Amino acid sequence: MTMNTFELKKRLEQRRGALMQTKQRMEPHWKSLREYIQPFRGRFGGERPEQTTPSLGSILSSEALRARRTLAAGMQSGLTSPSRQWFKLTTHDPELSERQDVIEWCDDVQRRMMTVMAGSSFYHALHSVYDEIAVFGTGAMTIMPDYDNVMQCRALTAGTYCLGKGASDTIDTMYRDLYMTAGAMVAEFGAEQCSDAVVQAAERNPDTVFELHHAIEPETDPAMRWAWRSVYWEAAGGANRLLRVSGYPTFPVMAPRWSVVDDDIYGYGPGSAALADVKMLQALTKDQLEATRKMVNPPLIADEELRTRGVMVKPGGVTYMHTGSGIEAKIRSLYDVRLDLGQLDAVRSEVKRDINSTMYVDLFLMLAREDRPQMTAREIIERHEEKMLALGPVLERLEWELLTPAIDRIFDIMDDARLIPPPPEALSGREIKVEYISILAQAQQMQGTKAEEQVLAFAGSLAAAQPEVMDLVDGDEALREYARMVGAPAKILRTEEEVQARRAARAQQMRQQQAAAEAQQAVDTLAQGAQGAKTLSEVDPGGGALAALLGTDEGALW
Repeated sequence: MTMNTFELKKRLEQRRGALMQTKQRMEPHWKSLREYIQPFRGRFGGERPEQTTPSLGSILSSEALRARRTLAAGMQSGLTSPSRQWFKLTTHDPELSERQDVIEWCDDVQRRMMTVMAGSSFYHALHSVYDEIAVFGTGAMTIMPDYDNVMQCRALTAGTYCLGKGASDTIDTMYRDLYMTAGAMVAEFGAEQCSDAVVQAAERNPDTVFELHHAIEPETDPAMRWAWRSVYWEAAGGANRLLRVSGYPTFPVMAPRWSVVDDDIYGYGPGSAALADVKMLQALTKDQLEATRKMVNPPLIADEELRTRGVMVKPGGVTYMHTGSGIEAKIRSLYDVRLDLGQLDAVRSEVKRDINSTMYVDLFLMLAREDRPQMTAREIIERHEEKMLALGPVLERLEWELLTPAIDRIFDIMDDARLIPPPPEALSGREIKVEYISILAQAQQMQGTKAEEQVLAFAGSLAAAQPEVMDLVDGDEALREYARMVGAPAKILRTEEEVQARRAARAQQMRQQQAAAEAQQAVDTLAQGAQGAKTLSEVDPGGGALAALLGTDEGALW
């Protein structure tokens, strides 16, 4: 049964209130993260964009800021680099994936999608999402259709949205707060949908800012043609007024989390793990600054009689006194300040290393600096195998909650815009599979190649003493599996039909060559026999050649 406007808005406000309570329990922790690690993102407690100022008061050392920046850049470079192919399309059917028409169609669609991504704000939004999950543990972005650039991507910051989960334990709901000027609201939603206050402000002062709410959640009305409902309404609007009610065929929100505890909605990232060390670093930096100041400008003690004369303690200052008054006893340090700054600096360096280790700086800095074709996945594994093992679950979650939904969403938008060519007949009704071939994804997959390489190497060593052991090894399947693990293009391997045809042709050629060799050998044999017969026919009965051959002469025979 379709709800009326009043019932729908009431239910939306109730759902928003419940989700806000869950979010507000996380906000104190998020505020600490913003205060010490990311002062430029996050809005809490109703902060408006035009009123938000960076929170830099607690930052004395920028080590955590640099580590966070390196982590976000490394994720972008190693997982979704705009300069290299990081995913490919295929099918779940191995035999179907080897068809030439399927391969060509998948490659064509992949190139089209990469072009659309590069021409939109997709990668800019992705970098902001990586920044958010590195600090707050949760990120969010929306992908909407756009007539100019096919799609529009927007990253959201912590505190401006609430998330909700469905029965499948996946994020399927988002309520967010946004602010728009009166002029923009009238242009976007129409004057008839806006409140009187907005319409009047649009006429008098169109730059007046109003607060809006936006809800995206699964559609519960089966009569609707969309799967997800989208509702805009004014925060101060009337009970029977909604700005817009529409929907989407697919969920337009990607809300990845770094790691999740149990069934929590919001995640935790490296920023949470490094927060204690970051606070300690700020305290140590403050102590070092205070110690340095005391050494450079120590507290002084002076005789009471100098109170009225004045003491110049600045560099170059002159204090006038009577000759022989004993200035050494009248002005001196209150206590001897001789601090060992070396030990303090050693402690700070150790804390910095802990922060960088928690934020994966050694791994991601290498990726950010060495993102080039010659940087192989094998090199990454050999240098940072333990980090790749720890990062594995994170990459799997990001693929599941961020990249795969984003690719599906982009595919649907491009399909609606008729930018996807018709698929081959063999793909009719088949689901398309996404495989990730980024440098980090390949590094994860390459860990599985070690077992394959060890088995083949061991088989080769056994074959030296027992050649028949190689009968166990399927070379074709081993090569195909290895190519899949390293993310090699499907085009470099021939299909099974092509392989069998080439082998049949090669076998036929070898049989022909063998037959020709055998025929030539028979001809040579016959030629030798004919030559021998000719030689015998020319022998002189009285001796001659035969006698010479036998080592006798005519006289001896007779």
